[in-house]
Amino acid sequence: MAENMNLSEIHTLIIWSKAAEHKEIIVRKIVQQFSIVKTLNFEWDTNNFLHNLFPFYAHSQRHLNFEDYKNLLLAKIEHCGDGSFQLFVFRDEHPTYDWRETSSGARQVNTNIFDFKTSLREITGGGHKIHASDNTFESNKDLTILLGKNTDDFLENIDVYKDHQKITENCLGVNGFKNIHELFYLLNNSIDYIVLRNYECLPDEYTLEGHGDIDLLVENLNYIVYLCSATPEYPLDSLRAQYNVRIGNENIPFDFRYVGDNYYDQKWQEHLLETKTQFNAVIPVPNDKDHFYSLLYHAYVQKYEVAPDYKIKLERLSEKAKIEYHSLMPNTAVKKILDGFFDKRGYRFVVPVDHSVFYNMQFTTLGYQPKEYGVLLSRQVARLGNKAIFTDVFHNVEKNCIVKVCLDPIASNEANGLTKLKDRDIAPKLISATKKGDFTLLQMEFLKGDPISSLYSQGSFWTLKNIKKIIEDSIGILEILIDEGIQHRDIKPDNFLVLKKNNTFQLKIIDFGWADYDQSNSPVPFLLGSPYGYGEGKFSDPYALGNTLKETFIRFPSIVKIIESSLLTFTPEDNLQLKARMNDVRKNFENLQLTPKEKIILTLKRYPQSILAIKKIKCKSQKTVR
Repeated sequence: MAENMNLSEIHTLIIWSKAAEHKEIIVRKIVQQFSIVKTLNFEWDTNNFLHNLFPFYAHSQRHLNFEDYKNLLLAKIEHCGDGSFQLFVFRDEHPTYDWRETSSGARQVNTNIFDFKTSLREITGGGHKIHASDNTFESNKDLTILLGKNTDDFLENIDVYKDHQKITENCLGVNGFKNIHELFYLLNNSIDYIVLRNYECLPDEYTLEGHGDIDLLVENLNYIVYLCSATPEYPLDSLRAQYNVRIGNENIPFDFRYVGDNYYDQKWQEHLLETKTQFNAVIPVPNDKDHFYSLLYHAYVQKYEVAPDYKIKLERLSEKAKIEYHSLMPNTAVKKILDGFFDKRGYRFVVPVDHSVFYNMQFTTLGYQPKEYGVLLSRQVARLGNKAIFTDVFHNVEKNCIVKVCLDPIASNEANGLTKLKDRDIAPKLISATKKGDFTLLQMEFLKGDPISSLYSQGSFWTLKNIKKIIEDSIGILEILIDEGIQHRDIKPDNFLVLKKNNTFQLKIIDFGWADYDQSNSPVPFLLGSPYGYGEGKFSDPYALGNTLKETFIRFPSIVKIIESSLLTFTPEDNLQLKARMNDVRKNFENLQLTPKEKIILTLKRYPQSILAIKKIKCKSQKTVR
C-alpha cells in the first residue's frame, strides 16, 4: 500500500561523467516533476576518485568485504567515468512511499524518486550512470559526505553555494578529518552508533590515557570502516576490532564493536542502539540502565581483574540507575546482578569474535563445584565461533586419576582419541566419560611425568642414549597416530609428557581435545598449536613435532640439522602420504652422532656441578699466575 508523506522532501541526484551527453533531457525532466534547489559541479582529482567513492557508496555496499567492494567501485568507475559530474539538490513536494526491489533487496522507498531514477537510467543506456537518493536518510547522508553539510545545514547556508559552482574538495574524511567534531558530524548524519563508555570528555577533548581507545558500537563494521576511511591496526588479523582514523594529522585509535560480533549478546547490541540517549548535543550513548550493565559486563567478564576506577564509576552509575551495587561486592553477588538482568531480557554471556578481548570463564562458569573433582591443575578457554569452550583439569589424589571437565567438541574428541589408542602405550587410558548437563566429566589415567620442556633441568636425562630414545618415541607416537587416522593438530612441548622409571625415560602424548579424525577437518579455535604449528588454519603434525624437538635440543646443532632436513620439510599438503615419509624420517635419526663440542655440552648438562669445578680450577690457576 502506497503511503503519502505530505511533507516535502529534499533529494539528491548525480549525473556521472559518462552520462553527461544526456544532461539536457535529464534537467528538463527534473524541472517537469520536481523543484531544483541547487546545481553543483564536482571535479575530483582522478587519483582520489576511488577513495571518494568508498565512503559515498559505503551504506549500500556494506555487505561487501574490502577487496570485493574495491573491485565493484573500480568497475563502477569504468562504467560511470571519473570525470567531472553534476549534483542536483531538488525538492519533492508530494513524496510517496511504497515497496520496491532495490540492489539492497526489497525496501520502502520514495517511489517518485525511485521510479524517476529508473526511467533516467533507461535513457542513459542502462546501468548506474545516474545516482539518486531513495529516501531522506540517503539524501542527508549524500550531502554530508559530499559537502560536509547535512540537509538542514546545507539549506541554511545555501547562499554560500552558487549554481554550477565547481567543487574540488574530497568527500568528508577522505585523507583525514580536520578535527574530531568533523568526524562525529559525519557519524551523526550517516550511521547508527553509540560511544560505549569513557565519553565524558568528548568531543572537546580526547586522550589515549586511562582506558585507551574510543569504543564505539556500530550497526555494521564494513560501513564505518569505509565511511571513515579507517585503517586496521592489525591488517593481517581480520578478527581484531582495532582501527585508526586520521584526525588532525594523527592516527587516533578506535575500537569498532558491531552488531553480531558477540562483544555483547546481539539482542542487547540492537537494544543499545534502539534506546540510546544523548550525552551532549554530539555524542550518543547508552541509556543510564544499559550503561551500568554494559560497563558491569565489560569490567567483570571482559577483564582479568576490575580496574579501581571502573568500580568507582559503577557505584556512581548504580545510584543513577537505582541498582544495588558496591565496589566490595564479591564476584558471586555481581554475577547474580548480571544473571537477573540477563534472565529478564533474554540475553546470554557470549564470547567475542575479537580474540584479543579477554573472556573471564571463572566469572561466567556454568555452575559446577570444582572442589569436588580434586586439585585444579589448569583452566583454559578456547573460542569457537560464539562459544566459550572451556577445559578444567584436576588431579583427583584419592582416585589417583586426572579429571577433565569440558564441553564438546573437546570432550568427544578426547574420548574418541583415547578410545582409539587404548591398546597403544602412547597416551593415558580413558577410565570413564560422563555427561553432566552441558559439560562432560572425563576420568583418565594419571601419568606421573613432566612436559618435555622440563628436560632442561633434569641432569640425569642428558645422555646420547636418552636423547635417541625420546626422539624415537616421538617418531613412534607420530606413526601410531597416522595408523589410527588421528591428526593431533596441537603438538607442542606441553602436550608431550616425559615419564621416568628408574633410569629409563618414556615419552607420551596428551590432550586430544582438538584432534581431527580421518581428515574430517573439524573446527578449531583461532591460532591452535601456535607457535609450533604450521600456520593459522593449516596443520601438519610432523612439522609441529619438528618445532617441538628443535626447541628441546636447540643447543645441539647436529640434532637440529636432522630435524630441519626431515620433519620441518613437511607441509599440510603432505598429510595424505605421511606413512611413507615417516620411514625416511626414522632413518635420518638412526645414525645420530654428536660433535666433540656437543659432547662437552651434553656432559655439562648432565653434570652441571662440573661447571663450578672448572670455574674453581680457573680461579686457582689465575691466582697462581699472579
